[in-house]
Amino acid sequence: MSARDGSALLLSARNEVPVLGTLASLMEVASGWDVAIGAALGTLGDAVVVGRLSEALDALTLLKRENAGRAEIVVVGGTDVQTPLFNQPLPQGAYRAVDVIRTTQLQRPLAHILGSTVVAETLNIAHAILQQYPTIRVVTKDGDLLGRDLVSGGSKRDSSIVELNSAIESSERKLAELTHDGERLRFEISQALEKVNAERSELDRLVAALNESDARMAALAEQIAVFSQTRSAAQGEADRLSTSIDEANQLLVQHRLQLEQIESTPATITPAVDVASFEIDPLRERVSLARTVEMEARLTLRTGEERANAMSERALQLERGAQSERDSRVRAIAKREARANAAIVAQKLAEIAYDALIQIEVSINKAMSERSALESARTEREGEILAIRGKNRELTAEMEQLTDSVHKDEIARAEHRLRIEQLEEKVGTEFGLDSQVLVAEYGPDIDVPTFVLDEEGQVISTEVIPYRRDQQEKRLASAERSLALLGKINPL
Repeated sequence: MSARDGSALLLSARNEVPVLGTLASLMEVASGWDVAIGAALGTLGDAVVVGRLSEALDALTLLKRENAGRAEIVVVGGTDVQTPLFNQPLPQGAYRAVDVIRTTQLQRPLAHILGSTVVAETLNIAHAILQQYPTIRVVTKDGDLLGRDLVSGGSKRDSSIVELNSAIESSERKLAELTHDGERLRFEISQALEKVNAERSELDRLVAALNESDARMAALAEQIAVFSQTRSAAQGEADRLSTSIDEANQLLVQHRLQLEQIESTPATITPAVDVASFEIDPLRERVSLARTVEMEARLTLRTGEERANAMSERALQLERGAQSERDSRVRAIAKREARANAAIVAQKLAEIAYDALIQIEVSINKAMSERSALESARTEREGEILAIRGKNRELTAEMEQLTDSVHKDEIARAEHRLRIEQLEEKVGTEFGLDSQVLVAEYGPDIDVPTFVLDEEGQVISTEVIPYRRDQQEKRLASAERSLALLGKINPL
């Protein structure tokens, strides 16, 4: 009869029995010691954990009622009895089994289960520990178990529940780390993209400002051309006025020389001239007009000089403004190139971050697939363990039957030997025969004679045949039947 495993039923029937979970799921093993702890626990790795002894009894009642097979149950809140722990010094590379397990609920039962168990890194260390402390169990990292009366191990075996749980927890931690890194990179990528967008906006603004500067430079160039033309015209007018002034000065010098000559000439008696006979007013008007023309010429020359100076100053200011604008334009171009380079670098960083994000997503998907594969493997292992447990119970029941049968055979053989001894004693006491002599004369290695009746009714001996038990049993049965037909013989 195939026995079903009761652990699955107890885990699914938590409304009837408050199960805390399996033993492997309620503890955390230090990295690297999963195989050793799984080998030390053995089948207890997936034992069901309950809080009180009464709950364990309820679980057994449920299993019997549902005919759900057998289950191993660990009680957390049992009687608080101090369990002695192995507390002797250990060599480097060896630890107590309870020291590599982190748990808050299973300290007492684990102390009872693994109190005298030590884990070691290598087989040589385990051998040395066992020679020093022969009463404990030592388990290596590879899952080899050494004891005073029992040693088990060998090549790599199937993963235990503890190893599968540790692998799943490690995968979950890696998945959480990769998820965190992915979120961080997403945030950094978003910041980089925002920075790139800001740089692009700033670049657009600088390009627009550069275009405006180009327009202003073109307008200033036009103004400079106009001012240059005006300056050239003013300079021509100033040159013309300077020439006129020079000519007037030369005439003035000539007139002064003539005046000096006239003054230096001795005065001669001139006849009296009638002043009234000269036209003085036209001369005065001509002199006044000449003075007015000279004054206007001087004012025009001064005005032209001032305008020329003002135009020169304005031209210098425009040249300085143009040079400043050119310098600003060069700085803007350099800044634009720097921002363009920064935008290119930011774009490359964004691409690298995007590639990294893709790789992280691939890693996350791979971790998820590995986790699914591990969970599937765990489910398959649990199914295999359940099947192996069922097979183990079948073999145990068969072994018990064989043991009972062998025990019965041993009892029957013992009874047979006792009967033979009684018969030997009876033959020796009643008939005075020795068993060794009987065995030597009538043993199974001695040929058996055969007898037949002749025509006169006499029993005669015939051929001798090898001893065969089945034939002799048939002859004995036939002789007993014949004897029974004759009845009892009166010895008198």
